[in-house]
Amino acid sequence: MTSNLPYGVPEVIFEQKDIAQAYAKKILSPAMLRNNVEAQEQIANGSVSRDFLRGVSGLAFYNSHTAPSEESSPIAFERNFNPMLQHDSAYFNAVSKMLSCVERNQGADESQQETVCKKEMKDVRMAAFKNELLYHNMNKRFYMDLIQVKRNEAPI
Repeated sequence: MTSNLPYGVPEVIFEQKDIAQAYAKKILSPAMLRNNVEAQEQIANGSVSRDFLRGVSGLAFYNSHTAPSEESSPIAFERNFNPMLQHDSAYFNAVSKMLSCVERNQGADESQQETVCKKEMKDVRMAAFKNELLYHNMNKRFYMDLIQVKRNEAPI
């Protein structure tokens, strides 16, 4: 265990050589963290602070975090994405609604399969066409926090 760590910074950054090198080179990816058991445990048990996750340096940790519950289905949003993404991005909000529609209507007849979640699928496509997948639209919360800090306002 590493001592003298800033509050909320994950210990796995300093304890795992490959993660430490990737973090220092700024090439740490969510895939690396998802494959690391210790990193997932630290994110799940709350030892990574919300402030670190909301900051730019915690972006890989934020994107790698998933929160599946035992009763969630294999295609549930929280099993594949960070549950907070649906609040941070219009695109992921549309994806969440589409996945929940698919879950609700999984036993639909073959004749209804094309029309059941048509509106939700259209919303996902439209969010992509409205440039909701651009970097500044996906990371609005980082920009909002940055603007608040520059204005000497306290972030929420």
